[in-house]
Amino acid sequence: LLEFSRIETLEGVTRTPLNQFESVILPMLKVLNKYGVDFSLKKTVTDLDFKPGDKITVIKIHCKNSEGKSEEIMINAEDLVFFTNGCITDNSSNGDYKTPARYFPDNPPSFALWKRIVSKKPGQAGKPSPFGNPDPFFSKPDQTKWYSFTPTFKGNLFLRLIEAYSGNRPGSGALMTFKESSWRMSIVVAAQPHFMAQGDDTTILWGYGLYPDSIGDFIKKPMIDCTGEEILTELIHHLHFEKHANEIHAS
Repeated sequence: LLEFSRIETLEGVTRTPLNQFESVILPMLKVLNKYGVDFSLKKTVTDLDFKPGDKITVIKIHCKNSEGKSEEIMINAEDLVFFTNGCITDNSSNGDYKTPARYFPDNPPSFALWKRIVSKKPGQAGKPSPFGNPDPFFSKPDQTKWYSFTPTFKGNLFLRLIEAYSGNRPGSGALMTFKESSWRMSIVVAAQPHFMAQGDDTTILWGYGLYPDSIGDFIKKPMIDCTGEEILTELIHHLHFEKHANEIHAS
C-alpha cells in the first residue's frame, strides 16, 4: 500500500543482499532447526481430510514421497495447518541457452489438490466454497503462463552496460520493463554476487515475459518457442546494445 503513490516507478522496492532463499529462508531455517523443527521435504500433498461439520479443521494430510509412495500425516488437535493454493513455479520446466523450455499445459499438482478439497467443502445455500474457486487460476493457461530466464555471464560487461543505460547500479533498482515489447519483457539486476556459491567473475540477471505466445519484435517467433540465446538476442535489441551483441553472447 505504501508503494501505490509511486507504483509506476517501483522506487520503494527493496532488495535482499543475496537471493531471497539465502537471505531470508536459510536464516529462518537455522533458527528453527535449533528448536528441533522437522522439515519434511520432497513430498507432494495430494489430499486433506477434514473433521465432519461446518468448520474447516484438517485431521489428516495425504502425500506422496519422492519415490511415489503414499504417506499419511495425522493432525493433532493443537496443530495448525497452513495450505498455500498453488505456486508460481508449479508445473514448470527448464530450458537452456540452446533449448527452449518445454510447455506442459496439463493440470499442475496444486490444481488437483485445490479442486479435491473444494469438492469436500463445496459451499451451501448458494454460497461459494470457503476455499474459493481454483478454475480461473488454472483453466486458462494461455492467459496465466509466463516465461522467465536467468542469463549467466563471465565478467560484467552486460551489467556495466545496463548500469550506464539505466543509472542504477546492480541491486539498487527495481524492475526494468520494456513497455513496447510484444513479450512485455522485464529484467531485474540484483546485487552481485546473487548466490553464495557464485564465482567472483560470474554475474547474472533475471527476467521474464508476460506474453510468451506473442511473436518477438526482433526474434520473429513466440517467446515460448525460443532458446535462451534467442531471448538474450531480443533483450539486447530492446536495450539497443547491438554493437556489443557478439561480445555479450560470447560471455
